[in-house]
Amino acid sequence: MKKEFEARMLATLIAATLCLGLLSGCGKNDAPASPQTASVPEEPQTQATDQGAAETIDATPAEEPAKAYKQTLQIALSAEPNTLDPHMGSAAATREITRGVFEGLFEIDANSQPRLELAQSYEANSDFTEYTFKLRQGVLFHNGQEMKAADAAASVNRWLDLAGMPDKSIAKGDHFEVVDDYTIKISLSKPCVLLPFILANHSQYAAILPESVILASGNGPITDLVGTGPLKFVEWAQTQYIHLSKFDSYVPYADEFSGFWGKKEVVFQDMYINIVYDPTIRTLGLETGEYDMSYDILYDDLERIRSNPDLKYQIESAATLNLIMNKKGGLFTNELYRQALARGVDREAVMRAAVPNEEFYHPSSSFFVDWQTDWFSEVPDTVSYDLEAAKALLAEAGYNGEVCRIISTQVLPSYYNAALVLQQQLEAIGFTTSLDVSDWATMLGKTDDPTSYDCYPMGYPIAASPASIMYLTSGVTSGFTDDPGLNAMFETLNAQPSIEAASKYWREEMAGYSFEKALAINLGDSPIVYAFSGKTESYSCYVGIDPASLRILE
Repeated sequence: MKKEFEARMLATLIAATLCLGLLSGCGKNDAPASPQTASVPEEPQTQATDQGAAETIDATPAEEPAKAYKQTLQIALSAEPNTLDPHMGSAAATREITRGVFEGLFEIDANSQPRLELAQSYEANSDFTEYTFKLRQGVLFHNGQEMKAADAAASVNRWLDLAGMPDKSIAKGDHFEVVDDYTIKISLSKPCVLLPFILANHSQYAAILPESVILASGNGPITDLVGTGPLKFVEWAQTQYIHLSKFDSYVPYADEFSGFWGKKEVVFQDMYINIVYDPTIRTLGLETGEYDMSYDILYDDLERIRSNPDLKYQIESAATLNLIMNKKGGLFTNELYRQALARGVDREAVMRAAVPNEEFYHPSSSFFVDWQTDWFSEVPDTVSYDLEAAKALLAEAGYNGEVCRIISTQVLPSYYNAALVLQQQLEAIGFTTSLDVSDWATMLGKTDDPTSYDCYPMGYPIAASPASIMYLTSGVTSGFTDDPGLNAMFETLNAQPSIEAASKYWREEMAGYSFEKALAINLGDSPIVYAFSGKTESYSCYVGIDPASLRILE
């Protein structure tokens, strides 16, 4: 049915541009549950009758009838991930699909702060080289087993071994150990004040799975997707849909939720996440009722959504567009070439091509969005647009006409449109260029191969902290960043005595260093538009949709 629907719609549609998308405390810390308020019934009132007698009138309001929520939701997602393994998957689509399936020791709340989730409490020593975590009791996995320390330790140790993201902050070989059934501990080779942030980040996520699943997977990808979240994995029909269903034995941490954290109970029974690459199909599917919700609505379609009384929408600032340069092979191993790009790229022109509506983009070179107050830093002068300075840097580097290989995909038109403008700008600087366009999966394969490209534009969801910025992390293939100076600065960052001190060090030292070395070029941040059925009672966007917020009336 889905394929027939898409074929019918595609016959009448023209190509359109996809909006940019897919892609603190330290020491002892207990996240408080919200206070419970008891409902106290009023005393019965009396009212005089015509005969002068008093009759009792029950002032207790009648109970509202139970609301009937839609039990099977159809969601349209703009890209399919290459894996659903939470420890290894860095694609935004992996996060979007599995955020209701898995949970970690910590989760990030809507203020971008780590909050305890599967951990009940934790303690850290004075120099942040030793952490002890007390786990919550009575939390069940989807297979019915209770989560215990052996499961948590096996999961986080696998994450430490296989994921590249922790490499900047945690030495290889540092592992968690089981203290008792509900306690785990790690002794680190070097301080790590940012460990709660790192554990909570959802790109290459330190999710907790059963020890038996971890042992069965070995070094291969996890396919038995068993977590503790409100949704269970049922089926992945490649290129078509992912089916999730409600986990009736889900045990929430608190009585509220914020961002990724807290009470995430769902009111529906089944969710089908449909892979729908064409953005106009996603919008039309909402209009016809084929889909209950869609990720990544075209900016050009927003007025259509706004004027439709049968639809609702929300706009969220949660992604950045970046120019990733290959620093392991090719031209941009040379810092002068990278600095030439940093000076010669007109961010506003690129963002205008990627997001053709000034209401929805903000050219910026900051590594964080402005509401992330711990980490946001202003744009330094060293990366301001200056074409003549860029040309001079290219000449100083001794450029001799070597081809700068740009890769992109038309599956995500915002990236492709950005690539076209970037190609023109690189040629204006003096580079000879080529543009290699492929499907999404092929392009992702090329980004892992340092012999296949020189640069590409790519969107990234916001990171929880500097330690989780994928394209500044040595163990991740997003540009193969392995700068000795930056690596040393990460160690200094994690050795700070508090998050406040770490924040100051990042903003005053590390951010500027990363800009000056042109380790990546941030082009701007841009909101993501989500749209919903008009029968949606509530919804909440924080780096995607929390399933608990999707309450759609029948």
